[in-house]
Formats: sequence, C-alpha cells, structure tokens
Amino acid sequence: MDSTKTAGDGRSPRLAVEGLSVAFDQGGREALAVEDVSFRVERGETLALVGESGCGKSVTCMAVMRLLATPPARIVSGKVLLSGKDVMPLGNGEMRRIRGKRMAMIFQEPMTSFDPVYTIGYQLVEAVLTHEAIDPAEAALRAQAVMRDVGLADPAGLMRRYPHELSGGMKQRAMIAMALVENPEIILCDEPTTALDVTIQAQIMDLLAKLRDERGVSLLFITHNLGLVAGFAHRAAVMYSGRIIETADVEALYANPLHPYTIGLFASVPRLDQDGGRLPSIPGSVPSLPERPVGCKFWPRCDRARDVCREEDPPLEDKGRGHFCACRLVAREGGA
Repeated sequence: MDSTKTAGDGRSPRLAVEGLSVAFDQGGREALAVEDVSFRVERGETLALVGESGCGKSVTCMAVMRLLATPPARIVSGKVLLSGKDVMPLGNGEMRRIRGKRMAMIFQEPMTSFDPVYTIGYQLVEAVLTHEAIDPAEAALRAQAVMRDVGLADPAGLMRRYPHELSGGMKQRAMIAMALVENPEIILCDEPTTALDVTIQAQIMDLLAKLRDERGVSLLFITHNLGLVAGFAHRAAVMYSGRIIETADVEALYANPLHPYTIGLFASVPRLDQDGGRLPSIPGSVPSLPERPVGCKFWPRCDRARDVCREEDPPLEDKGRGHFCACRLVAREGGA
C-alpha cells in the first residue's frame, strides 16, 4: 500500500471541530452520544478516527455533515468550521449547497448507499446538477471522467447500469466517484472498506491515498481497523464512549500508545511474529448511553483503574510533544 503522506501547509485547517456534543432522546431523557469532541484536519491530510463500534465515530461524522435526524438527535453544542466558517448556524438550504460541493461523504455500506431504482449514471449526474446549472450531457461527461479516475473501466457503459449490477468493489469506486465529482475540499469516509475483501480493500485504500495526494483533498477516515491507519493516515484520534481519549501523529501513537484503551486495542491486533494461542482482548464492551459510568468511561474495563478514575472524567491533556491523552494515570512527557 502506498504510504506517501503529505502534511498540512499551515493555513486554516480544512475542517475544525470544536467542542461538539450530540445527544439522543432516551425515553424522554437526553443522553450524550458524543461529548465535547474537538479535532482538526489540515489541507491534504488524513485524520483517522478509530475505536470500537459504539464509540461515537459515525455519529460524529453524521453530525459534521448535519445529516442526523432531529429528533431523536440534537446537536447540543459545538462548532464545525469548514475552511474557517462555522456551518452549524446554516439553514438546510445552505447546507445542501455545501454537501457534495465542498464537503462530501463516502458512506459505510456501498451495497445500500445507492438508490436501487436509478442507474449509477443518473445518480452521479444528479450530484453535479444539484450544484451547477450546466447541460446534463456535460455533467455526464464529467461523471464518466471521474469514474475513469477511480479505476472503473467502460464508464459510459456503467452509467447505464443499476447498482445491483455492480460488484461490491465497483459500487465502492462509484461511491468514491460521486464524492469526488464536485472536487470537494474534504471527504468524510465512514468505514468505506468494511464490506470488501482484503484485496479490494487494499485497492480502495491505495486509490484514496492517490486521489488525496494528487488532488490535495483532505480526508477524515473513520475505521476500527488499526492496520489500515498505519499506512494511510497522518494523525489518529482514538474515541471511546463518545469522547476522544487519545490523539497523536500516527508514528507516535503506534510507537508509544498511552491510554490503557489504546494499549488494549493495539494488543488485540494480530501480528505475524506472534506465537499461537488466543489474542489478548479488552474485557467487557462499550457501555450503552444509559449505562455510562461516572468518572472515566473506561474504568470498568481497565485493569489499572484507581479510585480517582471512578470520581471524575479526565480531560484530554498534552502529555508531551503534541501527544494528547485523557488519563489520570499517564504522566506528562509520555511517562505512564
């Protein structure tokens, strides 16, 4: 897999999320699914948002795109700055002009992300005509060019086909083409390779890296696959129970994970040099919204938990050299 990475250029970040909190109605009571989440994605950069299922990754992504159904969801607080402008106060019409044009999304399941009653071509052309008053024939030519860019052979023929006529890998490439057709500033990728076999998965990751490096697009990549993050992302943010509990450059995170949860995630990844036997695992599971404990949300599953962990939720602090961690048991400057 191509591991060439480009860094941000120091200007305003493409995307900056500040203090985002999202709540869901739980039988007449609100429960926070995402709590005080902040991160930024620079120009030409990939930020990986990682963690187990149920940690709030997809909810964060949908909130950034303003795609959550309200109710039952409610954005309690926070800013979403797209190249410096907060999109949270914008109305639905204004957001519709931004989605797809400046900020696009690759959804988690390519098998169900396309409308089954319309051809692939119709749906790609619609993505263009939604934002531009151009001739449909010109929009079709642009859609074919983008399909060719993402490695789809015979794009003119594929334009006439329906989603069920394409393989999973072809649908995923078509979904990437739809995200790219308006040349957005940032693409939010919500586990875009989950339903694909490992060979197609590698091809899709190589394609995303190539498009990122050639077009300068920024990527927010949501995944639970730590193996993909190592060769693809610049930085990573680890989420647990609705909060970011550790964030650092990918190299620093892999060399020295600090939070007990992150350490547990890395320990559970299969390694080629590992002897036989069972893989280590983190006991228990991510708590549901009504069952979240007081204090650090990870303490019931943590073998290092102390009384202080049960009393208060630790803030995300710089432990040294830009490596942030939310754990009272981790000293500054990276010492545990």
